[in-house]
Amino acid sequence: MGDVHLIAVHVHGSGIVHTKGDPIKNAADFAGRKLRGPSRAANNLLTAMGATPVGMPVPAFPEALSKGVVEGGVIPWEIVLRLKVHELTDSHSEVAGDRSMYNTFVSGTRSPWDFHLDG
Repeated sequence: MGDVHLIAVHVHGSGIVHTKGDPIKNAADFAGRKLRGPSRAANNLLTAMGATPVGMPVPAFPEALSKGVVEGGVIPWEIVLRLKVHELTDSHSEVAGDRSMYNTFVSGTRSPWDFHLDG
């Protein structure tokens, strides 16, 4: 692994469940809800919790909420104001605990990057 180098790291906060109507207070509250999921893994988790996951890109979430396509969805706090999700939902439930983050790491071998790194 000596030739593998970290090129970039992207981290953002955990997904919060933003919903119309009653908040999610326990696992049973997921049952029967149509929720936007951020990834295949999250959609599998929503399914296991009894929700009906709906996959869609983040920019489509506000319109889906306003038209009743979904009752809520999972997005981190930092995008809520920009998308005005707080104006379209009634509750915001933090269910991930204090150790959940979305992490993306980009790595590569040194040789293709030599001309950039030694420049």
